Amino acid sequence: MIFPISLRKFYGDIVKKFFLFLPILFLPISLALIISVEVKDVCQADIKSLKIEEKQIPKISSEIYNSGSLPYYFRVQVDGETRVWSPKIFSNPGEIKKIDLYFLPSNKTNLKIFFCNKILEKDINVSSFYANKTENFEALAARAYDKFLTLEIFSKEEGKILVMPYNYPENWIIEESIAKVKKGKNLIKMNFETEGFRERNVEFFVYSFNSNTYSILNFRIEKKTGLEYWLFLLYDNFRLFLQSKI
Repeated sequence: MIFPISLRKFYGDIVKKFFLFLPILFLPISLALIISVEVKDVCQADIKSLKIEEKQIPKISSEIYNSGSLPYYFRVQVDGETRVWSPKIFSNPGEIKKIDLYFLPSNKTNLKIFFCNKILEKDINVSSFYANKTENFEALAARAYDKFLTLEIFSKEEGKILVMPYNYPENWIIEESIAKVKKGKNLIKMNFETEGFRERNVEFFVYSFNSNTYSILNFRIEKKTGLEYWLFLLYDNFRLFLQSKI
């Protein structure tokens, strides 16, 4: 069958236009493929601000910015005369988290951020910390549970205190604790992680904000087993609950 010349020209124009616009039809798909290949997930942290107060025991206030494209958990460590740890904190991309940590400075003090199997470090310049050593606090007993420690401390004064780990195993993470104590027996809770527990002696630094004094206490950290573990867990949690109501 033979088409008239006008029809052949008409269909020819349609075919030409089809092939002319064909690449445009697939352009969004090709761009999407290019974008998906070029976008890379990144784990990144930046220190947005850093402030150090030295009125009494030094305190660092820092804002940590998740500048990457992945969410993650992170911890901040200040490594000075001893290692102090922040809580484990979750951060989404674009979020800024504020961290406050008391610490003991040394000749070389630095801040470390642990995230995504990475470490971000920054040196800190702090003048020496001065406080009088006293015997206003006494170590009585200490117990380890799966996620925290309890320290029983006898206090000769009342008020606000800071308890931080002072000399402890490198495979332990112990978060510092701020508490209000009364004269007599007090129970202090400290969040805790370890890759493997073994009973041992651990030193803690106890600082009084009221008197600007400190004590270094030595505790034998034990972990109960079996029924004893659960009984002491209930007992310590009940004591902590009562203390919070005072």
